[in-house]
Amino acid sequence: MIDMTPIAQAVIALLSAIITAVLIPYILAKTTAVQQAKLQTWINVAVLAAAQIYKGSDRGTEKKNYVLEFLNKQGLTYDAAAIDALIEAAVKSLNIQQEAAAVVAVTASPVAVAEAGETVVVKLPSVDTDLISGKYII
Repeated sequence: MIDMTPIAQAVIALLSAIITAVLIPYILAKTTAVQQAKLQTWINVAVLAAAQIYKGSDRGTEKKNYVLEFLNKQGLTYDAAAIDALIEAAVKSLNIQQEAAAVVAVTASPVAVAEAGETVVVKLPSVDTDLISGKYII
């Protein structure tokens, strides 16, 4: 049986690139900076909340429905394709953050090998997370 995982990952990456290159600039051209910031903030909040509420794999539909319902309650109504693109971008960003956190957790226990009499200074990385911007500072 052929493993289709790499093909599926490639298709998802291609779709993400298309969304980023076409749909998001279109949305940005049609809204003001304040509207964009508000929409992106609410989408990020909704995606994080959905990830926390609906833990586990194979719950993507529930998570997306939660996000869409949350946005509607906030009075944010935009083109469905545009909202989908922004949600997918927020999910991708969250996944990248989680992968980065996992890498930091793994690399936080360094092992040093030194010759006899050699001094080795090992510094553990400190991680400061900013949930609003979603950036990791190491």
